[in-house]
Amino acid sequence: MEIFFRFIIGLAFGSFLNVIAFRYDPDEFIFNRKTLGGRSKCDHCHKTLRWFELLPIVSFLIQGGKCRHCKAKFSFIHPIGELIMGLIFAFLPERIASFGLPNASLYSPEILLWMLVAITLYLLSFIDLRLHLVPDEGNLFLVILGALATFVYPIQSLGVKVFSFLGPYANLFGFQEGAWANRLLAMILAMVFFGFLILITRGRGMGVGDLKMSIGLGLLFGWPDIAVVIGLAFILGAILGIYLIASKNTTLKTVVPFVPFLVLASFIVIFFGKEIVTAYFNFLAPTLI
Repeated sequence: MEIFFRFIIGLAFGSFLNVIAFRYDPDEFIFNRKTLGGRSKCDHCHKTLRWFELLPIVSFLIQGGKCRHCKAKFSFIHPIGELIMGLIFAFLPERIASFGLPNASLYSPEILLWMLVAITLYLLSFIDLRLHLVPDEGNLFLVILGALATFVYPIQSLGVKVFSFLGPYANLFGFQEGAWANRLLAMILAMVFFGFLILITRGRGMGVGDLKMSIGLGLLFGWPDIAVVIGLAFILGAILGIYLIASKNTTLKTVVPFVPFLVLASFIVIFFGKEIVTAYFNFLAPTLI
């Protein structure tokens, strides 16, 4: 019952964050009177929507994905985003607790911190999808959360000296003796990697916003988790790029925002990082014998 309750709250949060992302003005702070206030309207006919037209996912399905007034189609990104946030709220607490943390309560500091991380990543990915930019205040908040995470997780968990979503496999990659050294190493490596990409592509292959975001992600995930996050992000980006080119919906010169891939990869590592690495080493085991 608690999971279902959290799922409903997550749907509501997803709907709220969608509104902020689509109202966001790059010249203003993310949270201001414009983004937080005012009634929701149809993007096409600008008709004010009633409360029963704003129910997460339900209203979209009942209305067939169309505006009740002008019949214009709504983007599938709204219900998909709401569903993603609902699933995150429902299952993230248990996932964090499974790494040896005290409990799965939404009110424990460890889990509250990662819920804030999930909300922030979700919002930044949707803003980048819409405007191809990442707000500086969002990246700064990730850095703050990353610094807090270093204080919150100076504990041993599942045989790991520094908290890692890869479980005990993190010990294979070294630098697990101190939380701050581990996090700072991950941050520096991520910055150098993205900085190098920006340099060699002259800003066309990667944006400064991606570089800034890597700072917060490095502090949050630490080493070697950040390497898995970045690697997965590029794999996901390559898969989508190949599909779009094959379907002739884009070209090699088309700008594709990278933050959504970083965010998706982050969630994959959070929920499945240990399992992915376990499967990887099990696959390699016959060749290593």
